[in-house]
Amino acid sequence: MNSRQQGFTFIELMISLVLGLIISAAVMQVYIMSVRTNTIQASSSNLQNTSVFGFQSLEHNIRLANLGNDTTSIKSDTGFGGIVLTRNNLPIEGDFLTRSGGGVTNTNVRSDQLTISYRNISGRTMSDCEGNNVPDGTLVVERYFMSGTVPNLHLHCDSGHFTGNNLGGLANGSARLGAGDVEFISNVDQFRILLGMQTEGNNPQITFLSPQAYVNLGAGSQDPIVAVRLGIVSRGGTAILGEEGATQFQIFGETNTLIGNAANNAQVRGVYESNVLLRNARVVHTTGRD
Repeated sequence: MNSRQQGFTFIELMISLVLGLIISAAVMQVYIMSVRTNTIQASSSNLQNTSVFGFQSLEHNIRLANLGNDTTSIKSDTGFGGIVLTRNNLPIEGDFLTRSGGGVTNTNVRSDQLTISYRNISGRTMSDCEGNNVPDGTLVVERYFMSGTVPNLHLHCDSGHFTGNNLGGLANGSARLGAGDVEFISNVDQFRILLGMQTEGNNPQITFLSPQAYVNLGAGSQDPIVAVRLGIVSRGGTAILGEEGATQFQIFGETNTLIGNAANNAQVRGVYESNVLLRNARVVHTTGRD
């Protein structure tokens, strides 16, 4: 007696294969969406950390500029001036001065450099941007600049200490300007600054200029610096799958375009700007009566 064997027909087999492919594709799509969502969340968290911690820490440090200086009017010839623009402010090397452009960048506009100085008059030990202890009475010079290998750039800080009014040499070891630097804000594509000078008179106004434009005015034509405008383009730490990231950003009203490998990396990016008023660089206006 012959036994009859039954199995899938060709049509049933094809239907099973198609259903399997559909289910597999759906599972893969869910997986890809999950990975993409997690990546976006991680990159957004990185940007948030930049805004909440890194950028606010930068603002806090800049507000210390000119602390402990008897002269509150900051110009390019102010001794111990809180914004170090020339060797008339502090006799340090030219590469360490505040300057427009010249810094590495991931955009078509070169990054700026900001150098500030302040003296610890708090009566206690403070910390500089590198985490070094600053004894009471010490003059601190902090330089903020872009560093790294394109496109993996970050905002760095380099700090140096003067003892008393001896400007002939900086402190030795880790407290020496140029001896080393630390990563201050991670994943930054560009760093820009403008200096806010306040006109003297009955109707004072603040005008923002690039460091070079301000220096070019000459000390005799400069109004005192009372604010610093900060701007950075920050990026997430991870590329986003299946995403075309923005390549143009507005900083201080100017369009900045990503270039090179940075333009090909689909990463979450954000622009952060802030006006920092210098508490220790006030312009006092007096009015008289008949």
